[in-house]
Amino acid sequence: MESCQAALCASLEYCSHVWGCAPKHSLKLLDTIQKRAIRLIDTPNLTKDLHSLEHRRRVADLSLIYRFYDGRCSSELSRIITPKAVRTRNTREALRAHPYQVEVLTPRTSLIQHSFFWRASTLWNQLPGNLFPDGYNLQRFKSIVNRHILSQRCYSAIGFQPLREADHKKTAL
Repeated sequence: MESCQAALCASLEYCSHVWGCAPKHSLKLLDTIQKRAIRLIDTPNLTKDLHSLEHRRRVADLSLIYRFYDGRCSSELSRIITPKAVRTRNTREALRAHPYQVEVLTPRTSLIQHSFFWRASTLWNQLPGNLFPDGYNLQRFKSIVNRHILSQRCYSAIGFQPLREADHKKTAL
């Protein structure tokens, strides 16, 4: 399984933080390549546990923000990282927020909206607070986030949106 992931995914997700903001139609081309490779391999035991490239990009984005948040990055990057969010009022949003929230400014252009930091910070802020391990543990965080994303039935273009009860009944039919 690991050799299959290494062969299939390593080149398809190289520097995904940089190009992950590409248009959806371009990203779907990569998904098509992965699906074709899986068909060529034609060994379900090797490919059954492969996650979609979108899923892997989300885990990678959140893992990188986790490293940034803990200061595990170069000094050049630390200057451009989104600062921690400071909540001055007790709103419903502030009460729902986890203690690791970062400041996400409203994008004024679509270029900023599709940038890594805006996209990943928005996704980061949507995580439940109980996903963060005590102390810095990147492997544990990746594992927890991976399970969390897999447990979500549907996610929007930006973040997680579990299916509503009515939608869940439709998919069961």
